[in-house]
Amino acid sequence: MTSRFAPIRFILALLLLGAGFAAHANAVEKLDGRLRLLQRQAASGGGYRPADVDNTGPTPLVPIFIQISPGASRASLASRYPEIRFSGEHGRILTGRSPISSLGTLAADPDVIRAEAGTRQRPLLNVVKSSITTAGVYLGVVDAGFPSFGARDGSNVILGVVDSGVDFTHEDFITPGGTSRILFIWDQNDEAGSPGTFHPDGFSIGTEWTQAQINDEIDGIPAGVL
Repeated sequence: MTSRFAPIRFILALLLLGAGFAAHANAVEKLDGRLRLLQRQAASGGGYRPADVDNTGPTPLVPIFIQISPGASRASLASRYPEIRFSGEHGRILTGRSPISSLGTLAADPDVIRAEAGTRQRPLLNVVKSSITTAGVYLGVVDAGFPSFGARDGSNVILGVVDSGVDFTHEDFITPGGTSRILFIWDQNDEAGSPGTFHPDGFSIGTEWTQAQINDEIDGIPAGVL
C-alpha cells in the first residue's frame, strides 16, 4: 500500500538535495579560477606549476588572499584552520599559505567572502653586469636566465617612471658632462606652469618640463624654472 505522504517526502528530499547543491555551488564560487584549477590538479595527482605552489615542504601550499566578512578576524580563522599559515591582516584581507586540501572547507566558511590565489614572485632587479668585457661581451651577470648581455650596455634605452616626484638633481640623473639624463618631466599637479611650458601633446592637464628647462635649473642659468 502506497503512503499518501510519499509524494511529500519525495518533494522534501528534492528540496534538501537542491539546497545542498546550491550551498556547494556558492562555496565553490568563492574560489577564483586558479584555486579551482589547483583543486582539480590535486584530485588528479598534482602536476602544479612551480609559480603556483610552494612544494618545499611535505604538503603543497598555495599563496592565498582571503576576503573576510565584517566581524571576522585573522585570529578567528587561524583558530579554526591551524594548518593555514596566515601571515598578514590588512583590513578585511588576510594573506597566507594554505594546503590545497583545505580550500573546500575554507570556501564553505561563512566568514570567508572570497579567496584568490597569489603567485610566487622572483626578483627582477638581480641582473647586473660589470664594465669588464671579453670579446665585446659584458660579464658579471648573476641571473642564470641571462647568460650575457652581449654587446648591449643600456645605451639609448628610454624608461618611463610614474611616481609622486623626482629629484632631478640626484647624481644618478646627471651625466658626466653635468646635464640631465631626464628627457621630460610631466607634473600632473601643476596647472600654472611658467612661460614656455605646455601640456604634453594629446593631454590637457599638468605641465611638461623639457630637458633643456631641467638643464637650466641644474646649472642655474636661469634659476627658478622648475
